[in-house]
Amino acid sequence: MRRLPARRGWRLAAAAVIWAMCTGTPGVAGAENEHVQISGRVQSDLRLRPRSIGDGAFYNRRSLPAGIARNRNLFKLRLASEVADVAAIVDIDFVWLGMLKNVATFNDLTLRDHVDPYFLRANAAYVQVHDFLATGLDLRLGQQLVNWGKGDQFNPTNNINANDFSDPLQFGQQVANAMLRVDYSPQGTWTLSGVLVPTFNPAVLPFSAPLALSNTSRIPLPDAALRRRIVAQQNAVQNATGLYPRIDQATPVLPGPALSDVQFALRAAFSLYRQDAALSYYRGRSDMPLPRREVTTPTLGRRCDPQDPTRCINGTLETNVELHYPRMQVVGINVAGEVPLLGFLKEEPPPFGYHVELALISPARAPLQIFQNAGAGLPGGEYAYGGSGAPPSLVDERAFLKWNIGLDYTVLHRFYLNVQWLHGFFDEFGAGDFLHRVNVPIRSSVANPGCDDPDRCVNELVRSRLGDYLVFGTESKWFADALLARFFVIYDLTPIIYQSYSARSGRRVDTPYSPFSARGASAVLFPELTYNVGGGLDLSLGALVNLGHSYTKFGDPAVGGSEIWTRARYSY
Repeated sequence: MRRLPARRGWRLAAAAVIWAMCTGTPGVAGAENEHVQISGRVQSDLRLRPRSIGDGAFYNRRSLPAGIARNRNLFKLRLASEVADVAAIVDIDFVWLGMLKNVATFNDLTLRDHVDPYFLRANAAYVQVHDFLATGLDLRLGQQLVNWGKGDQFNPTNNINANDFSDPLQFGQQVANAMLRVDYSPQGTWTLSGVLVPTFNPAVLPFSAPLALSNTSRIPLPDAALRRRIVAQQNAVQNATGLYPRIDQATPVLPGPALSDVQFALRAAFSLYRQDAALSYYRGRSDMPLPRREVTTPTLGRRCDPQDPTRCINGTLETNVELHYPRMQVVGINVAGEVPLLGFLKEEPPPFGYHVELALISPARAPLQIFQNAGAGLPGGEYAYGGSGAPPSLVDERAFLKWNIGLDYTVLHRFYLNVQWLHGFFDEFGAGDFLHRVNVPIRSSVANPGCDDPDRCVNELVRSRLGDYLVFGTESKWFADALLARFFVIYDLTPIIYQSYSARSGRRVDTPYSPFSARGASAVLFPELTYNVGGGLDLSLGALVNLGHSYTKFGDPAVGGSEIWTRARYSY
């Protein structure tokens, strides 16, 4: 059977879904078609990057230029059809990127999807059956999102769906996946749920993520002595051969379709007097990749800095990194609700909201193997790790905690206030905080190029693997609720430590950079104004401002830098 071209195929499929759901199928009465609901939106985003960002030396630099960062147009279509106890939901985004893609040759100009690129995203495509086989038993099968967390956009217990970091303005967005979900409510206040996910989806990383590959001084090992030895040996090779380290590529290895890789989750939840509580369990994998194998190949070839022809190297140590997704088990606790507050001021004060979301994560050990191919006079083979000779662990099997504790309140029915304490950000994985003292490197350098003693020569910036963050936000409405003003801040509360050798004391010393100092401060600012024109049209103007030095959490170039953005959105 001849297949339709890909672009024409999805267009016809979408048209068939719309036609079937809007007109019904043979044998369905016209009255039942009244249960079909159509909604969606048309949205246009334009974003400006005010200055270029980048990382690395001339031989391994990656950067994003200043100028237009995004010119994306979206058409969302959501169809919901329900007949008796059976419902079908389809939620699809058609996205036109508005910027050229891979147009490098003359032949690329003949490819429509390069000159005018677009993609299709399925947020939902599932069927649901109420009271399936028993009263209170609901079945949902297909592409869907399962959100069990109670925190505001930061949910450490939400591990069933992978995170979607493709849009930095959409904190907490996730990727839909095909799964089977069963919910059973034997009583009105209790719900027992189970989810089975046959295939694994990784997190969608931001467009700026490849910039992280230029930071070759960030050797991701918690073993401080080993990583300092590696840095010192790299420095010795540079001095002897003129070869400098460079990450060529990072290749993710996704879990296969084996039954052992099937993910599942269970939850018991109840509600009582406007208070919600839930206990959940998840078995699967972290959606953020970690390196598990590095292979370095010495490559000769003289290169010079285009900006300074006198700065040259004899070649590079090309490293290919293999990534994987560690297994983990997560026990989650969610408690949220509302309580009266300041009742003595007025008869019906707005409720005081709170949430506590706690995840106890038990990871599998994640070792890192390091190899080098022979060449340029350098030997080959696996790295001599020392000790037992076994590859070091990036993550060991110690359980660790992540949490989100938050409060919210509405003042005078106009000002909404929200504050949250986050322990462990999206991309942080493994034990390492004030409960388990484990630091990870941010940057490394050698104080004296001729020095070969790791303890005396290597200087490092490190921080706890799991950080703490303060999130504060406020929203207010003005001019008969037509204007919405929003301002949110994410502030990194985690100290940075500069570790170096002190000749005066004869040992290595720690110099902390306070998160409230010029050297250690890092934050995200998110101001936004949205004006409701009426008739379903909203116009927005805002900015995403990342503050901090390049070695800080949000000042890191891989975060993507700051953006100024506008948005027009029509909802129907």
